[in-house]
Amino acid sequence: MGGKQSPVHITFRHSPFFNASAHAKREGHFIDIHIASVLLLQVLFEKLLSSPDVVPELPGSPDETRTWTAPFIRDLGSAAVDAEMTIHLDYKRHSVALILQDFCAWFIVLHEISHLICGHCRGTTHFFGEPQLQEFFGLELLLKRGRFLKTSWEYDADITASAILCQYIQHFHASGKNPHLLEAFQFLDGNLARLVGLVTASLFAMFVYLSQMEYRLNVKSYHPHPMLRTKYIAQALLRRAAADYDLDKDAIYEWQIEYMSQMAIELDRVGLFNWDDFDVEFSETDGQITKLSAIAARLRESCAKWSWFPLDRWETMNA
Repeated sequence: MGGKQSPVHITFRHSPFFNASAHAKREGHFIDIHIASVLLLQVLFEKLLSSPDVVPELPGSPDETRTWTAPFIRDLGSAAVDAEMTIHLDYKRHSVALILQDFCAWFIVLHEISHLICGHCRGTTHFFGEPQLQEFFGLELLLKRGRFLKTSWEYDADITASAILCQYIQHFHASGKNPHLLEAFQFLDGNLARLVGLVTASLFAMFVYLSQMEYRLNVKSYHPHPMLRTKYIAQALLRRAAADYDLDKDAIYEWQIEYMSQMAIELDRVGLFNWDDFDVEFSETDGQITKLSAIAARLRESCAKWSWFPLDRWETMNA
């Protein structure tokens, strides 16, 4: 992609805040992931999988179920622990929770890598004089110029990350090296479309959790509403999986909807989902996606000279 590139250095930084960033320098490319992001996602999915209504086809084993409490931060705009989650899991459901957390954590990393691939990090320095591209930031940065451009960058990074993540999903599905994970994921019955649907729903749960932060006035991002973001990522995963692995698109879509519904109900039970904030139906976001996609296509040339692949390959790579 675009010839030889400088190394990408990924650092998991000690920080109590949920955030990630990327920047480019002469000596290389750098990604910072705040360690709290990974730890909080682990507790989130442990809590969600504690409910028998999430992935109900994977019944828990009462004789092997453990119960413990884990510190949690509901208000991501603050670094203070403000809740304790009670977790009830056997080893199979715990294994599934950790793998879903892992997929979400890797999506965060891939999203930041995609900012580098698409040339956005060079662009944010060139156009705005900012040393790095942060996912969450203060209100003063949001009020600066460039909102449409930066929103289009987030869209392109999401679409690119989704294409790469699809390869991760397939690799996990095809790998038979870990007998414990094979046993935990037997409920999939070898159905890759089902796994794509479950990973999509997990990303949805993460986006809903992150949206709690943006309801505070002092913490913002250029990402769209979680429902809109989930929809275009779901479509990207669906297109990529169907094209690369000969999967039925309708089957993928049905599993995406089924697992998203399960996640939404459980997020509501634990106080992380407000139905009033999600009054837009999943099926009604297509017009907004079309508009966002058109804006991104029009503005994509802004970072073409720093992109790792030619502009005319965009549609082919993300078809």
